[in-house]
Amino acid sequence: AEYMGMAASFAKIVKQLWYGGSSSFTPSEFKKAIGLARQNFKGYSQEDSQEFISCVLDTLHEDLNRVTKKPYIESTSGCDPNDDSINIPYWNNYLARNQSIIVDLMHGQFKSTILCNSCHKYSVTFEPYCVIPLSLPNEELRQKVFNFSFAPYNLAETIMNCSINVLNNETVGSIRKKISTLLGIHEDSFLLGLSEKVLIEKLLCRKRTVKYINSPSFRYCKVIVLPIDPSILTSQDFVGVAKKEKDSAISLEKGKKVIEDEKHSHYDSTTKKKDGGEGTDDEDFNDGFSDDIIRIPILIRRIYKKEFYGTSKEQITWTRFIHISRKANLKQLHLKVFSLIEPLALYDGKKGTRSEGVSGLEMEKIYED
Repeated sequence: AEYMGMAASFAKIVKQLWYGGSSSFTPSEFKKAIGLARQNFKGYSQEDSQEFISCVLDTLHEDLNRVTKKPYIESTSGCDPNDDSINIPYWNNYLARNQSIIVDLMHGQFKSTILCNSCHKYSVTFEPYCVIPLSLPNEELRQKVFNFSFAPYNLAETIMNCSINVLNNETVGSIRKKISTLLGIHEDSFLLGLSEKVLIEKLLCRKRTVKYINSPSFRYCKVIVLPIDPSILTSQDFVGVAKKEKDSAISLEKGKKVIEDEKHSHYDSTTKKKDGGEGTDDEDFNDGFSDDIIRIPILIRRIYKKEFYGTSKEQITWTRFIHISRKANLKQLHLKVFSLIEPLALYDGKKGTRSEGVSGLEMEKIYED
């Protein structure tokens, strides 16, 4: 078969696409033309698409170039970087050798300015181009909107939906700092967890990343910020996560075992191997409290509407956590729970008002009764 050039074979493809009567066709002439233009496209192996487009445009330009005898033009350079008119002679020199519809529609020129450190003179040159290769943005460096809900410790207060900008490789520790700045609270004064509906599926330690949170395993989960009881933050049992982490690292260097329970440490060899070096989620240095303090989840349900036939609907708030000493008895635990739900019980949703609360002694008397 007679060889058909790139321009003719490409024109045949366009004609078949717009006026062809068949639903499919084989562009064999175009495949042969591109293979003759570039050897790496001669076979049937997978090649770079950007290189393919560049090759097609360059070959089409050469086939359609209206300049048959290209004159010799000596390259020159300018010396004034602020003179915008010097690009015209460069472009005219290029058009003296290249004139086609591809040049008219797709060609341009880059401006390059170089300053000599010795003589402090500028050299300005122009380079023609047809394709500008652009790298894809690094997924790790792309900013994303990180949505979360803030559930105040006071149950009578409204849950707020907030958002911040984060990177894909940003850690939970860094996110906590941004949340504390946004909400005006201390970065150790709240828990950060993943919640599906109302249940906390996982509490996130500071070494987890945004990429981990956005994994398919948690596609139906929301990020929830749960403040710790403000009264216990001022107690001697609270030392802060950062200080506990530093003290634990120093103790490990000295070969001492500070945390006896393996769950409480990010540095345990078994935990590190299992979680890819990111530590455990359930215990982030016990939220900055001493090892005598434990965390207990509380799920609160409230009947808010009664139906005609006696059935009722429940309004379920987010899971809350209380911190209490391991040595506490059942009475102390109950009083702690009562103090948590007291604002909810005293809040009148219809009037939007809150009745006066009870003191700790009154609550203890109510408990005894």
